[in-house]
Amino acid sequence: KGTGKVNPGNQTNQTFHLSEVYAYGEEVGNILTGKKFTSTAADTSYASSADALPEKAFDGDRVSYFDAGPYYNKPWMIVDLEEVYALDKVNVINYYAKARYYQYEVYASIDGNKYFKIAEKSDNSNSTVHGNTFTFETPAYGRYLKVVGTHNSANSAFHLNEFRAYGRVATAEDAEGIQNQEKEQIRQELELLKQQVTE
Repeated sequence: KGTGKVNPGNQTNQTFHLSEVYAYGEEVGNILTGKKFTSTAADTSYASSADALPEKAFDGDRVSYFDAGPYYNKPWMIVDLEEVYALDKVNVINYYAKARYYQYEVYASIDGNKYFKIAEKSDNSNSTVHGNTFTFETPAYGRYLKVVGTHNSANSAFHLNEFRAYGRVATAEDAEGIQNQEKEQIRQELELLKQQVTE
């Protein structure tokens, strides 16, 4: 419910214009809520980011954000889910108040040592209040989730408003899926080595 007033300065047009209305409730189903995390240090050197601490990425507030520092340093955040999960989707929301776009990569790991890329934002589409959601037709598996910032079109800072993931605890029935992911991880590593050799 809301109220609106006609702009008194516009006597020729008494129409009330409404572009968009957003309503949000309590975040439900985000498996990252309340989990332990580590990250690069927050950059709080600017007045606008004085309170831009890492925990802002999990507070359920789409406006607050974590300032992870310069994107060219590949700032990162890792969340420990405490158990291996079968992931259905991941959602990343960056700063969206002004026209700009961000780029980043999302990884999953079973053991916290070897990471498998499960999602990537590499296009130039601007940030929105909804962020970018990556849905997996075949579950991605991991106990650890990692996001790495790689670009901001407006300035050097990588801002992370919300980092979310959805899924279920993996069971014995997921053993084959985990094995297939590990094989794909090895393939990715070999491909990367080939690229490095050719360069």
